[in-house]
Amino acid sequence: MGYSDLDYVTLSAMLNARRARMLSSEICDRMLMAPTYEEAAKEILEIGYEDMSAMSEQQILETLSKRNEEMMQELQKLCPSPHVLDIFRLKYDYHNIKVLIKSEAQEKESDDLISRSGRVSFELLADAFERDDYSRLPKTLGEAVVKTKATLHRTQNPQLADFEADRAYFKEMKELAKLTESKFIEEYVGFLIDSVNLKTAVRAKKMNKDEEFLATVLLEGGSIAPDKIAEAASQGGEALQALYESGLLKDAAAAGAEVMAGGEMTKFEKLIDNAERQTLRKGRIKPFGIEVVAEYLSLMESEIMALRMILRGRRSGLKPALIRERLREIDA
Repeated sequence: MGYSDLDYVTLSAMLNARRARMLSSEICDRMLMAPTYEEAAKEILEIGYEDMSAMSEQQILETLSKRNEEMMQELQKLCPSPHVLDIFRLKYDYHNIKVLIKSEAQEKESDDLISRSGRVSFELLADAFERDDYSRLPKTLGEAVVKTKATLHRTQNPQLADFEADRAYFKEMKELAKLTESKFIEEYVGFLIDSVNLKTAVRAKKMNKDEEFLATVLLEGGSIAPDKIAEAASQGGEALQALYESGLLKDAAAAGAEVMAGGEMTKFEKLIDNAERQTLRKGRIKPFGIEVVAEYLSLMESEIMALRMILRGRRSGLKPALIRERLREIDA
């Protein structure tokens, strides 16, 4: 069933109004320049966060995660189409699969890493993982757990199991994007696959992995075929950069070529995240619709990530300049 823009008018108006009370570059600057961590933490009281000035690092992480979970749960009730929200919640389900894989590989619990922002509870997922009974999980997610767990048992390599989880994650995301009946969302998901493949190619070459390895881990569904990326990466940074020359990942690909020549990852990863913001920013040409919901979800996730980085950094005594260097664009 399709959804008209009229279904989104009220929700879009609410979300557009909330943008005025979201994290801004100005607030980030004040947090970074505040004399103490305590004063930095109080800067976000004005945008609706609770006082975290006396919290431990773990409490800060739990508070920010709870904020994200509450936002997801609220929008689940309000969004006319569940598919756009599921596209953003999906990553947390697959993150939790990776947590379970890591726990099994290391034979110890990693509950401090779990997320509660996914479509299914971690407890349900963990029980299914333990019992090998996936009947209560969404069909595609259950199949992904089976494949991921089988890869771990067959190879004893958690990294390869993670790659299998990523493959299932993006495959399901593509399927959900089609269900939204939105060209904007489908193009956004295609961009995400392109960006992940660029990251994978750069990291693989930095670790001296060959073209054959890349062919097994790169993802289908982007605008650039995996075999072309694998071939270009095997030829070097300039060839890989040329593949992305005409799109929003142009600057990130140039930074990736520097990484392949021995440079640092920070700038490269930051440029990829900023390109994602540019992709979603295209949706601002419409005052209401599925685009507004998608951008708001992305903005909230970026806000949580930025606050996690600033608060943890200030609390641990990192220099503001170092924290600023790692921050992604904030443009609410």
